[in-house]
Amino acid sequence: MSPRYLASILLTVILGHTLAEAADPPSDQGKVERLEARVRQLESELKSLREQFAAFQSALDAKAGKQTTPPTQREPKKQQALEIQILAGDWGTAPAPNIQAVCRSAAQAIRKYVPDQNIDPISVRQSPQGPMVIYGTGSAGERRVLLNVKGTYWAQFAFQFAHEFCHILCNYREAQNPNLWFEESLCETASLFALRQMAETWKTNPPYTNWKSYASALDDYANDRLKNVQPQGMRLAEWYRQHAEALRRTGTDRAKNQVVAAALLELLEDSPQDWPAVTHLNRWDKNQSLAFSDYLLDWYRRVPDKHKPFVAKVGELFDIELKR
Repeated sequence: MSPRYLASILLTVILGHTLAEAADPPSDQGKVERLEARVRQLESELKSLREQFAAFQSALDAKAGKQTTPPTQREPKKQQALEIQILAGDWGTAPAPNIQAVCRSAAQAIRKYVPDQNIDPISVRQSPQGPMVIYGTGSAGERRVLLNVKGTYWAQFAFQFAHEFCHILCNYREAQNPNLWFEESLCETASLFALRQMAETWKTNPPYTNWKSYASALDDYANDRLKNVQPQGMRLAEWYRQHAEALRRTGTDRAKNQVVAAALLELLEDSPQDWPAVTHLNRWDKNQSLAFSDYLLDWYRRVPDKHKPFVAKVGELFDIELKR
């Protein structure tokens, strides 16, 4: 029975009682005055009852609203844990748990800017054929990364793994891609970016407390790779026009990749929130052979609007207009 219904019954009873009293003919003036006082008392009690019932009903409504109204804010989505397995092999003096910690740190330097991307488990094997990531997945659906490092060379481990991790983010695939040089350059950028991020992180929060001293070695490794890679006396667009044909023929000319990587590094260190843009690369029809301008235009059209300014800036490095 609702509070409003109870109030209406009580009000009817009180009014009926009052009318009954009023129906008796007063015998004298005193009885009339007593009756008027009683009416005023009852009116005051009715007002109090109405206020109490209103407050009670308001509390019930608020409670019901709290239970049925969906929350306006939800807990942030937890980032998927990155699974990295280090396979047994000739790693020299480097223990597998330490290699795993370095690879995880290198990946996280980029992954933290790409929190919503689901990434398959990754297996890491030592091989003289590396560094590379094998096309497709293994029997358990894992991505297979080969590294060519032996010993406790953590900077080299980080550099190689970050490069292959970027290939995974870029939707690497087996195709005749004359613009492979750009993906390779972007993955060189990822290596440099990860090392410089790790150099800062490891100063205070390395995988192991006694690794803080390695932070400067990570930074030195990245800086050594950046020495003398800028095109001397010319813009990147001019340099590209001179080397375009060579780049299309050989996508893994590391010296040339480093020139492009240095320019891309500046863009991504200025706006690391644009790392998710790389997850929209390599989605064109792989049976087509795109010109580099069309390759960038395809990328520009596929990225969400918030990343289009970044891709447009990449185009500007090569004097390619993408805002069409």
